Amino acid sequence: MPQTAPNQPPVVSLTSPANGSTFTAPASITVSASASDPDGIVTKVEFFQGSTLIGTDTAAPYSVVWSGVPVGSYTLTARATDNAAASGTSAAVAITIVPDTTSPTAAITAPANGAEVSRRSTVTVTVSASDNIGVTQVSLYVNGALLASKTASPYTFTWDVPAKPGATYQLQAKAQDAAGNLGTSAVSTVTASRWKPP
Repeated sequence: MPQTAPNQPPVVSLTSPANGSTFTAPASITVSASASDPDGIVTKVEFFQGSTLIGTDTAAPYSVVWSGVPVGSYTLTARATDNAAASGTSAAVAITIVPDTTSPTAAITAPANGAEVSRRSTVTVTVSASDNIGVTQVSLYVNGALLASKTASPYTFTWDVPAKPGATYQLQAKAQDAAGNLGTSAVSTVTASRWKPP
């Protein structure tokens, strides 16, 4: 009676991220692998950080998204399992997550610096803000006092201009990211219109 050849395990390798890669915290990393089986089919690929499972994919292309990764050094592997329950593990990939030290940018886009605004009017102040990992909050200040804060774009604020004619006001925006880095806009100075006789 002919002997049945023993089942061969799958072959799997991590294709992303590359060994030695560096990311900025809090990182969102796509971990990908290629896997094949010489005498069957791959039924799943599991992705690990150390001994901790971070995700599973059951169909090619095999990948998971690992989100919110904090500062630290990590070792990633992938394990493929075939239809006969045999498994194979990839070589390890080492990555590093470093602190985010890049401050957001912020700019007041309206009203323009030097503009005249009507006293006793309601003015819409528009701020643009960006960051390498994302802006979490934008705050608007009028003469150094906080007017309001917003956590999502569009960053538009409603400002009720005081009645005092000819008064000048300094508008400034501050943007913050998830790491607590703060970016401050240039000051935009506006003047309340003076009373004009009819």
